[in-house]
Amino acid sequence: MPRRFRNLAASVFLFSLALTVILTGSLIVWGMPAWSSYLSAISLITFVCFGWDKYQAKQSRRRVPENCLHVLAFIGGSPGSLVGQRLFRHKSSKKAFQQIYWGIVVLQILIVITIALKQ
Repeated sequence: MPRRFRNLAASVFLFSLALTVILTGSLIVWGMPAWSSYLSAISLITFVCFGWDKYQAKQSRRRVPENCLHVLAFIGGSPGSLVGQRLFRHKSSKKAFQQIYWGIVVLQILIVITIALKQ
């Protein structure tokens, strides 16, 4: 991967992470449990990244790297990713992207089941 794309991916990811921390903290202050605050925040940020990437694609500008979109989905943004894919009709027909995305979703479901069975 060219250096400029690695820098862009890192920048998008760090910016998204910072927004997630701020939004999660705000939701906790308003009384939401920490886990639901985090998942709401990261899903919203992921959704916005899909919208931004679609906008950038239409303008033939610098895009959000796919690996960044996958990492955001992996760390809890998969609901926002799914809504963004459907609403913006973005990355929904790209087979390689979909295979990785649904692999992430299956892994997340297995993690939730494992945690639930241990309690």
